[in-house]
Amino acid sequence: MHRITIARCGLLGSLVVCCMLAASPRRVEGVALFESHPFESWKVVGGAASFSLDIATADGPTLLGHGPIARNGFLVSPKSYANFTLEVGVKIGAEMNSGIQIRSRVDANTVKGLQIEIDPSDRKWAGGVYDEGGRGWLASLKDKPEAQAAFKVDAWNQFRIECDGPLVRTWVNGVPCAAWLETTALSGVLAFQVHSGPKCEVRWRNPRMTERGWHQWRAMDIAEVSKSITERTITLPKDAEGFAIDATGEFSLSLCSAAGNVVRCFEADLSACEGECAQAVGELRVVWNGADGRVQCGEKSLAFTIPKDQPITLVHIRNTESTAIKSMSALTRGQW
Repeated sequence: MHRITIARCGLLGSLVVCCMLAASPRRVEGVALFESHPFESWKVVGGAASFSLDIATADGPTLLGHGPIARNGFLVSPKSYANFTLEVGVKIGAEMNSGIQIRSRVDANTVKGLQIEIDPSDRKWAGGVYDEGGRGWLASLKDKPEAQAAFKVDAWNQFRIECDGPLVRTWVNGVPCAAWLETTALSGVLAFQVHSGPKCEVRWRNPRMTERGWHQWRAMDIAEVSKSITERTITLPKDAEGFAIDATGEFSLSLCSAAGNVVRCFEADLSACEGECAQAVGELRVVWNGADGRVQCGEKSLAFTIPKDQPITLVHIRNTESTAIKSMSALTRGQW
């Protein structure tokens, strides 16, 4: 057998590794994930799931993960990824559940962060975006019958995951499934999940990764904006895809193109809570993308799509008496 195995063994958490040479996998887009980062450099986190890699299959290396386990187990990459395209075949039986973690983090011996769902249940949300250990469902496949029908139970399914700055998109067997604009998780580890329960067996075939750089929040050099300045227009970097404001109080924002056309307006309230929770609310994050998609709003964040021919370069801020804006940062593409 041409197989590499990592098994988490009881309380010791030891690694068992063996490997042999194998035939070359069929080439598809991207770099073979377990060639760029050897399988033995990955680690098991959480439940004591077993993972093995068969590198002799004709269609490329096949990862097998299985339980039973009392809590979710993850095979975690040795490095973080930011902007990328991941393509991988997935096979799972009925009455099971799994997922692919992207831009995630290891926290107290578990994995938290964005997950692309592998869902063979009658709900049929495979390809949706879920926040493991956090916000829950971000972009389900509710009311998307074509996307729900794309995944086939107990058969090979081709997943495509694209992350580019705030935009996360998924396809299953070529069918568009989810589009999500993310304000916080811009990089993190990749992980393959074995879900807790008496039975879970999932296979991932020929995972291939194409990395495409990264985005970053860059501090902007602006003077403090307070009630002494009732209105101000701030110029963003030309390649900005979002901005963040560290502030308290109420204010209104107009997002404008370079020509001065108003693209989006909204009110923001970062007033302190009353009573026992009294504190400064903190940071408002706003991101956008010119691709097709829907508007998503979250706590202290706003995400939306804009016309492709009207990139936002100006932010006009109108204060109230309660406003105090301490700092701003812009979301831009990192430089190699």
